[in-house]
This record gives sequence, structure tokens and C-alpha cells, in this order.
Amino acid sequence: MKVKERFATEKLFAEINKVKPFPFSELFKAQNIIEIMDEFYIMTHGERTLNNIGKNARLESLAVYISTMFSDKWEKIFTSVLNDFPLIESLIETTTERGTEKETTNSANDETTTGLVSAYNDDNFVNNNENKTTNKLTGETKTENGLTRERRLIENPTETLKNAINYLQNNVIYFIIFNDVNSVITLQIYD
Repeated sequence: MKVKERFATEKLFAEINKVKPFPFSELFKAQNIIEIMDEFYIMTHGERTLNNIGKNARLESLAVYISTMFSDKWEKIFTSVLNDFPLIESLIETTTERGTEKETTNSANDETTTGLVSAYNDDNFVNNNENKTTNKLTGETKTENGLTRERRLIENPTETLKNAINYLQNNVIYFIIFNDVNSVITLQIYD
């Protein structure tokens, strides 16, 4: 018995999704992704020959068995691929730089001016008057420099998520799921 003969009417992936929903099923509810998976599985693996489990097991039992074996693996793969798409959320980066310069100047200047005089016929000088001047200069300069930069990179998170899911579907998840299902219900060789 071939895959297409049994699963043309029995929807294996719909039944697996009932046991434990596929990690991406909620994102593509509107597209009825599970029905598409059933059709895609028949198109890609319909000519494979079923083994005894695939031929004889009830659909509900197959779904429970496959889900138990592989659902955690599928969840981890789905999560890890989504984590590889870092722009799923908007990125806002703010940089603030602040600088303060403070300069303090203190100086003191003492100056003494003495007026000396001498007599007409004397070689020695004597004090006539004396002036003392003290100059103090104190100053403080404070300068604050501030720079705020904001960089915004706003992606459309929904569009980015769709791109991540499309990547996941087209490159990874379907083939991993289909190979896991085949390992349980089909012969490992083609007739």
C-alpha cells in the first residue's frame, strides 16, 4: 500500500495537529496550513510504500505516536530558526553622551611700592612713602557638553515574521517533519 492510497482520504497531519498543534499552525490559521501539509506530503511522498505500522495502525494512534516522538524536536527547530531572524521586533537605539569640564583659577598678587628719596648731597636713600597692594583673582568656569543621538531602525515586524516563516517552511520544517513521519510509517527503501 502506498502513502497516497491511504492518506488521500485520511488526513494524517490534521490528526497530528489535534494531538499537539504544530508550532507554526497558529500563525497560518487563515491559510489552513495543515490541509496544505497533507496535500504536500502526498505530492512529495505519495509513491512511498507504507510499512506495517503505516498500513495497520489507526490514524489516531499514528498521530499520538508521531507527535510524542517528534513534537518537541519540531518546536525547538521552529524556535531556533525564528531566533536567527533578529529584526522581528523594531530596533531603537539611543546613545547619550554627557561631559562636564570645570576649570578653577586662583591667583594672588602682592605688590609693594616704596618711594625713596635722598638729599642733594647724600648717597643714601630713605623711605618717603610706601604703598602695599594685594590683588586676588578667583575664577571658575564650568562647561557642560551633552550629545544625544537616537537611531531608529523600524522594520515591519509582521513582514519580517512572515519572511522567517516562509524561510522555515521552504527550507527546513516541512522536510524535517515529512522525513520524521516517513521514518515511522514508510519503508526506508523505494519499491
